[in-house]
Amino acid sequence: MEIIVILGVAIAIGVGLLIYYAPGQRKQRRERDLRARLRKMTHGDAALMGRLIRYEKNEQPDISEAEALKRAIDRWRLERG
Repeated sequence: MEIIVILGVAIAIGVGLLIYYAPGQRKQRRERDLRARLRKMTHGDAALMGRLIRYEKNEQPDISEAEALKRAIDRWRLERG
């Protein structure tokens, strides 16, 4: 009986790890984390965040949302010191 419980827990952990580390999930987590970082840097100013992201996308229209967020963060740091 104990072996069945241990095996069930191990399978549940394995499935959870597969879902957590799935490629699409990583991309979404990265974008969410970058957005949260930019939000913190701009003190929650959504309009400013939008302008920063749009600027980066206008400069390089083919970049992803995550890349635009990363560039906006980098530019903010560079300009703000």
